[in-house]
Amino acid sequence: MTDDPKLSGQLIQPVHRCIGDGLWVLEQDFRIEWTRGTIYRRITVPRGAEWNKSSIPRFAWVLKGYERDGPAEAASLVHDMICRDGGYPSTEWHYETTLSYLEPFQTNTSRWELSETNDLFYWMLIWAGIKPRTAATQRRVLNMWLPLRWRYYS
Repeated sequence: MTDDPKLSGQLIQPVHRCIGDGLWVLEQDFRIEWTRGTIYRRITVPRGAEWNKSSIPRFAWVLKGYERDGPAEAASLVHDMICRDGGYPSTEWHYETTLSYLEPFQTNTSRWELSETNDLFYWMLIWAGIKPRTAATQRRVLNMWLPLRWRYYS
């Protein structure tokens, strides 16, 4: 990519607990901020949001270097929230943008495209310390598998 995004600050993994049946709930709000080009971006997932840590097919869990627990948790949380709502911001996640940190963030209700969502997943894996090759493999799996589900969620 020619315009690689830049993480603002550190990527901190979500604070969560298991509520059974393979579901996890956020104990605290989760926020990630990054820039791409001249736009500052922020996604917030509020406390209480539930997700399954990884909705990619189980066969993909065995790919070398990928674990649904640990460094991939933040990426899977944000990716799952976006996919769950067909790319539209909702009460389960908020998307904000600004052109300058001197200006307040504004709610952005634009729909996320699947490729954009998978790219953010890739970059969040990189920011979490996962090897680029492993992150790229995960993105390829998502690009092959998710289009069918994306139509369902849309």
